[in-house]
Amino acid sequence: MNEPGRTRCLPAVVLMPVLAVLLGVSGCGQKSQASPAPVAPPPANVHAAKAELRDVPLYLEGIGKCVAPESVFIQPQITGRITAVHFFDGSEVKKGDKLFSIDPRPFQIQLDQAKAEHAMNVASLEQSKVALQQLQAGIVRSEAGLAETQTRQKLNILEFERAKGLLETNAVARQEYDTREMAVATGKAQITSGEAAITQTKAELKQGEAAVVVAQAKLASSQAMIAAAELNLEYTTLVAPISGRLGPKRADVGTIVKANENNIPLVQLQTFDPIYAEFIVPEAELGRIQSGMAEKTILVECWAPGHEDKKRAGDVFFLDSSVQDQTGTLRLRARIKNEDRTFWPGQFVNFRLVLSTLKGAALAPSVAIQIGQTGPYVFVVKADSTVELRPVKPGLRYGAQVAVLEGLAAGEMVVTAGHLMLQPGAKVHVAEPTTEPVKTAAKPEADAKASAGDAAK
Repeated sequence: MNEPGRTRCLPAVVLMPVLAVLLGVSGCGQKSQASPAPVAPPPANVHAAKAELRDVPLYLEGIGKCVAPESVFIQPQITGRITAVHFFDGSEVKKGDKLFSIDPRPFQIQLDQAKAEHAMNVASLEQSKVALQQLQAGIVRSEAGLAETQTRQKLNILEFERAKGLLETNAVARQEYDTREMAVATGKAQITSGEAAITQTKAELKQGEAAVVVAQAKLASSQAMIAAAELNLEYTTLVAPISGRLGPKRADVGTIVKANENNIPLVQLQTFDPIYAEFIVPEAELGRIQSGMAEKTILVECWAPGHEDKKRAGDVFFLDSSVQDQTGTLRLRARIKNEDRTFWPGQFVNFRLVLSTLKGAALAPSVAIQIGQTGPYVFVVKADSTVELRPVKPGLRYGAQVAVLEGLAAGEMVVTAGHLMLQPGAKVHVAEPTTEPVKTAAKPEADAKASAGDAAK
């Protein structure tokens, strides 16, 4: 029994088991509160789209410049005063339309003088020809007279020889002999005189022929003067050599213009339809460009910056003859229809040059491709609704899609939105799966071919 005022002490053997029980109960309670059962995170909501297999064009993009196929600077060919301007600045004109008129009166006077001199030369030539014909007729008459004299002289010589023989036998009188001798001497003198006359007439004939040649030369000169005067008179009216659009005029009525003075044009005239687009490409593409031009399959699309809705297709028809040494590039030129004046000479344009076609390319939305420390990648949604981080090699862009050259197969689902909450192996829930990708460049390429055909026509 316990005594009043005293505390009872329990043996150590009894206290230790009690403490152990108390400590055990306390420890079990703390362990059950700190380690609850693990709870899996909900699947991340993402948007996804399927990669599709398509044939897409391979192209080059860059900046080019529009060039007028024909550009003419209108300059005066004569000196004179402008009397009329037949156009307004920026007018559209056709070939043969009047542009400027220069005072024609001085040139009309020159033409009249040339025609008058020509008439005089014509008359002089006719006179020279008549004189030449008379000399030729005189030679004919002289030669006929000489021939007659020579025939008569032969007869005189025969008669003189016969008279001489008869004189020795006294069969003829001395007087008849002397007459025969005188006839021979006279005939000889006549022959000598006739030959001299013919020689003189032939000399005059040569002079007459020379006079005819001189008259003909003067006539040709006057004809050339008439042609030059007519040409100068024609130059008093400046017309459009081609159809196109005019720039601002640089001379007004009353301005004195001089032929080709300081090479300053009166106005510039350029053609707009079709228009040429020039652009530069790397020389590494020379082989594909040559092959495409040989097969006539190289197409080009051009559009002004900020106006992709006004793309125009054309055909490449010119390849420069050499590679630029300093830049290692080639210059190409394409022909583009420009009826509505969408493009302007000197304007910079964006271009897309279609070189060939890539068969069976996997297309994925461009928003699906992300850039990491090791390069581009996509999240591929697997069959068990988990995602796989897949490194890829993107190619060219086609509208809102990109050709994936390596790392993705057609039909695989790629995440297009919700990347920030993802990690490899994470569960996802595709909120709005998309099975139809955005239109690719395959259809625009077909449109380009059709438009290029129209441009070629």
